Amino acid sequence: MRKLYPRRYDLGDATFSRASSAYGSDGKMAITNVPRIERTEFGKMVWVEEATTNLIPVDRQKFEGWSLFGGATVTLTQNQVVPEWGCTDATRIQISGGSNVIKYFYAVGSPAEGVAWSEQVYVKNIGSATVIVHSNLNGLQKNIAAGTSDLVEFKLVGNAVGGQAHIQFRVVNVSDTLDFIAWRPMAEAKEYATSFHETTRAAESLTMPTAGLTGAGTIEGMVDINDMIKRQGADTPLIYLPGLAGGYISVAHMYNNPAWNFTCNSGSAYKYSIINDSNTPNGLYYYKCYWSTSEAGLEFWDLTSRSKVAFTRITDPNLPPTFTAYCYLGHISSGYYANTRFGRHRLSNIARTTDPDFNNLMPRDEYTVALFDPTYTFL
Repeated sequence: MRKLYPRRYDLGDATFSRASSAYGSDGKMAITNVPRIERTEFGKMVWVEEATTNLIPVDRQKFEGWSLFGGATVTLTQNQVVPEWGCTDATRIQISGGSNVIKYFYAVGSPAEGVAWSEQVYVKNIGSATVIVHSNLNGLQKNIAAGTSDLVEFKLVGNAVGGQAHIQFRVVNVSDTLDFIAWRPMAEAKEYATSFHETTRAAESLTMPTAGLTGAGTIEGMVDINDMIKRQGADTPLIYLPGLAGGYISVAHMYNNPAWNFTCNSGSAYKYSIINDSNTPNGLYYYKCYWSTSEAGLEFWDLTSRSKVAFTRITDPNLPPTFTAYCYLGHISSGYYANTRFGRHRLSNIARTTDPDFNNLMPRDEYTVALFDPTYTFL
């Protein structure tokens, strides 16, 4: 039985949309326009992720119909339970025999020269021999030792000879017998792997209204900082608050530098400052961006230690004279996705410069313009 996210939920003042289903990191599915709300130790968070298409057909995602090599034999056992993956529909794969280290594979396709491609598959090795997951293209592979599990991800690039992109299961020694559990194979026509979907996932949108926002303000919230944000592609916003005449205030990871870019743009002039990634290793954070005519600031606080780990200030910032109707969390209206999870956020019409109260973080008060507060309404 497929586990679904509850359909009754509340996001406070925020608005969410996605024109398809989607799967969370806990294995549950959210139907169209239902957010993927996941519990963390610091409260509930919502995925905001770009669109994608799985290039592996649905009838091959249970590892049936894959190709044997060199005379190997395979036995598949479906509906395996792996609690750490949150799944009840994985596949046990037992492989023996054969005259080659290549045992079992699926040929996903042949990306054109220079075209980016990604692959991913969960693997848990319950046997005694090492499982080698191999791409065939670009020579990439990963070893899964006995008693271990991992989400294997490959970043591939098409070559001049039109080589095929595979997901292969190999052995170290030709005589090795494999016994492992695999789940959710996926290939995408992009340079990085996003979260799993059987077919096509639409882009997600999460916005907060700005009505009542004046010249000074603050936007603050919780975010899961991960490798995806730091992937060095296009600028990937945590927050994007657009103003009229092309101005904006934004916090985004830079495409050409391992750092966060805090920008205040009036539409005709701008100022910015950066915070290096070394200050924000992967994890859950509270961050705050505030502004006034004299100063704008950005802070990151580690939620585990409740300590401020990074901050920067801009004096006499170039601010938008007025703001449009919505600010965006995790993307801008035309795309550029951070591909991560966001928790409670508060937008205020004053510059909040004092330290946060972690015993009562971001309450709704007289200065609150909008509150994003994800929860299930019946829990």
